[in-house]
Parts: sequence; C-alpha cells; structure tokens
Amino acid sequence: MAVGSYLAQAHKAPKLQLAVGLSLGLSVLFMTTGVDKYWVFFMCWIGGFGVVQSTIYMLCVYQGWLWFEGNRPGLYTGIIIAGSGIGPLIFNPLTTGLINPDVIDSVDGKFPEEVDTRFTYMLTVLFICFAVIALIGILGVFQGPMSKLATTEEEDFSMLEMMRTRQFITLWLMSTLSFFLGVFTLNSYKAFGIENGLSEGFLTALGSIGSIFNTGRFVWSALLDRFSYKTVYGSLLVIQTVCGIGIVFFGKIAYLYAPLVCVIILCEGGHMTLIPNIFRVIFGKKAPKVFAVGFSYSGVCALSLFILQGAFLTKDTYNLFFIVFSATSGLAFLILMTCFTDK
Repeated sequence: MAVGSYLAQAHKAPKLQLAVGLSLGLSVLFMTTGVDKYWVFFMCWIGGFGVVQSTIYMLCVYQGWLWFEGNRPGLYTGIIIAGSGIGPLIFNPLTTGLINPDVIDSVDGKFPEEVDTRFTYMLTVLFICFAVIALIGILGVFQGPMSKLATTEEEDFSMLEMMRTRQFITLWLMSTLSFFLGVFTLNSYKAFGIENGLSEGFLTALGSIGSIFNTGRFVWSALLDRFSYKTVYGSLLVIQTVCGIGIVFFGKIAYLYAPLVCVIILCEGGHMTLIPNIFRVIFGKKAPKVFAVGFSYSGVCALSLFILQGAFLTKDTYNLFFIVFSATSGLAFLILMTCFTDK
C-alpha cells in the first residue's frame, strides 16, 4: 500500500500505474487457472492479489481526492470506493452459476466432484471479464488537476513521528477494533447460517443482497461532508454493535438474521470510505502516505482473525465470536468519544 501511495502521488502517471497493477493481477489470475494444489493457489492469492490491491487501491482513492477536492469529496470518493464493493454483487451470482449451476448443497463442508471440476472453467471466464473491465479502467482514468493536495514537497515530520501522533494512533486503534465484526460476519454468515438450519439457497441469496448493501458505502462518506466524523462514525459503531448482538439472539430466524447481516455489511463498507476520508481531512497533502500506513489496520485484523478462527472457532463458538467482536466495536466507540478530536 505504501508503494502504491508513493507512486500515485509522486509520479503522476495513473494510466501506467493502473496498467501495471491490473496486468499483474490478470497474470496471477491466469496462472491460477492451471493450479491444482491448494497451497499454490493460496500463495498466488495472498501474494499476487495483495500486491495488486496495494498498487491500485490508493491510486483510485487519491485521484478521487484530486478531482473532487472542493466539491463534496466525501461523496465522490465514497462512490469510487464503492466500486470495490459492487464486485460481489455481480460476481458472486456469476461464479455460483458457473461452478455450481444446479445449486448443489455441500455435505460436511465439501462439494461433489462435478462442482470441483468446473473450478478452472469459472476462473477462465472471470479472467476474460476482468480483462475487459481492466481495459475500460485504464482507458478511462486521467491525472487529476494539481492542487495543494497534490504537492510533494518534503514532509515536515518523519513517518515514525506521524505514527506517534495522537490522531493517528486513535484512528488506527479504532479502525482495527471496529473492523473485526464486519470481517467476521462476511467470513462466517453462511457457515453460521447453515449451523442454525438455514438453507444454502437462502444464504446464497443473502450474500447477493448483502452485496447490494455493501455498495451503499458511499452514503457514509457523503454524510461526512455535512456532519462531524464523531457523529457519522459513532452512529456506524452503535448500529453495527447492536446488530452484532442481535445476531446472537436471532441467528436462527431467517427474516431477522438477513437484515442484521446486511446492515453489518453496510457498516463494514462504511469503514472503507470513512477511514480514508478522515485521513484526507486531518492530514491533507500527507494523507496518501499516512493512510498507506494506517491501512495496515485491515491486514492486522485479517491476520488476527485468521489465527483466532483457526484456533478457537467451532460450531459451538460462533455466538462467542459475535459477542467478543461486538464488544470490540463498542470499545472503539468509547475511544472515539473520549480520545478522538475532529479537526
């Protein structure tokens, strides 16, 4: 992420950077079409796609800041970031239709061979789709107008000094604590639903509906153009904490479970737009590089969750996980109210 942020701000060549990043991503995806070992696929995923994400994510955010710096930047940056949320809305049903057209339920977490054999075909179709989308993106991006945000003169403090500031530490800690609940919900809503007797078809449909809510992430950043960060982010934290607790009590009732999951997904999308926008407000021209470091909260959360789930998650501990991560969300709210100061 730090490299992508530096290139976006220093070299002012968005087409080239986007072309390199997306070409790398497509190359990794093409390689996986012939992979038949899990560990190879896993390394391609965390290595190749991780590099791609770090290369192009901040580029898109930064160009949004440049183009709409004085015209409701929260709204338009949120719309841009919503692009990464609309993917599941389109590709979740597409991939399901390609690999499991008959919607065959898994047995003990495993699908029959007829589903497994369509995996390479699914990746090939996705490669073609992503190649077309990548070409459109490369042709459509242009360098934003130069402004105070785009200046690259020497920083008046080092990166280490920046990481020691109260605002940075508070933002990073809040973001990490509050991110767990959404990521865990996205990872586990289907398995948890199956444990509670909900059907595979219902949960697949829930995933598609949740993707619609995920694309609504720009609503949160639009509110940031009108209200303080404490007000908007505090509201998000209260809502997702209540929904997390609600899942514990109503996880077996489909018509209650579905809206609770969808609202948590909406809040998770809100994190992805509110956090970069508040970095822009607080750190100004330094925001791309500062956010590149601050975005490490998502990696810390994902890695911690991977370890915790592997060590402690069973069919009997889902509720405990939801309780704990609702508590961390509530703790983030307390930190926001007591330690954070709007600029």
